[in-house]
Amino acid sequence: MCLLIAASAQPLTLKEAVARIETLNPDTATARLQVLERQAQAEAVKSGYQPQANLTVQTAYQTSNLQGIGLVFPGFPSRIGGFRTFNARPQVTQTVLDLSLLSQIRAARANTRVAEAQQRTVRDDLAIAVVTLYLQTLQADSRIAASDARLRTAETIVTQAKDRESVGTGSKLDVARAVEQLENERIVRTNAARDAAVLRTLLAQAIGTDQAPAALERPAFATIAEPQTRPELLVLEERARAAQLETEAARRQKYPKISAFADWGVLGAGPDRAIGTYTVGASFTVPLWTGRRIENEIAAARVREDQIRVDQKRTQLRITQERTAADAELTAARDAFAASVRAAQASKETLELATLRYQGGLASSVDVQIAQGAFAVSEDQRIRSEYEVMLAEAKAAKASGNILAAIR
Repeated sequence: MCLLIAASAQPLTLKEAVARIETLNPDTATARLQVLERQAQAEAVKSGYQPQANLTVQTAYQTSNLQGIGLVFPGFPSRIGGFRTFNARPQVTQTVLDLSLLSQIRAARANTRVAEAQQRTVRDDLAIAVVTLYLQTLQADSRIAASDARLRTAETIVTQAKDRESVGTGSKLDVARAVEQLENERIVRTNAARDAAVLRTLLAQAIGTDQAPAALERPAFATIAEPQTRPELLVLEERARAAQLETEAARRQKYPKISAFADWGVLGAGPDRAIGTYTVGASFTVPLWTGRRIENEIAAARVREDQIRVDQKRTQLRITQERTAADAELTAARDAFAASVRAAQASKETLELATLRYQGGLASSVDVQIAQGAFAVSEDQRIRSEYEVMLAEAKAAKASGNILAAIR
């Protein structure tokens, strides 16, 4: 499918880009569907404690043993039949007490919360991906704007070099050097435009649309005072809770189960010769021997608990490291940006002075060319450092669990 540039001139803000993930990105849609699936599974488990009703309609041809039910008549055969029977009745059963099923219901609800926490994890991961691509696209746009300004300066210097060469105060070498610098700047501008176009397609893909934004707005990030629990840890907490309940459910299979049942219907040789009969009763079930099935299910559930505890420790260590690294990266990015601003200002002044000296015949074109190159490098570094600060702010917010709240 062809990726289209959005026709609207209204700039896309970072907050809007992140908000669109919820409705457009396939990964968030998949996460939502997984939540709905877990909710349906939880309701299915819960239905085990609801009344169950069935309708049975049966016809058969059978024989029967009267002696087996205590009816013995001298000279009368014990086996009677065959004869036809017809049986139609609704049957209702109700679980009265099943502690294992209660634990399974709570475990299913915990698994639903696992899916909800995983949905938030997916959303936060996509948010930081969109933020990164958004800032990189803005950086490429800034490089284009800076290159356009340098191109105008280079074109002016080429014009001056040609004028000086025409009146005999300059040389063809000066013109060639000025033209070389102009063409180098055009290459930089072309590469920046290419990067911006590619990054726009990647940004649109991350959002989940085929409309690449034409214009972006400079974002800002709020300072996060208190970190929140990361969604990855919430996932593991709910998984641990579900695993504990699954262990409990496996263990409670050893406990007695009580259920009630009842039916009413018609029984006879056929529908026209049937009479009403009913059954009402209760059952008390105690498992005596299951081939060690229950014991093995308990052992497997306990192993899952241990695995989750290991994952919790690993994840907590990773998050602690991420937060420390994010703080250090943010501090370094801010220091580097301040230095790059000073360097870019100094390079700009150097270029202006070199240009004035060249115009006055006090410097050669080499000095101007060197100053142009130094200014291009320092300007590119300033732009890169500026967006590295914003990206470091976003990463710090992500590490603290507040990426969505930090975007303004």
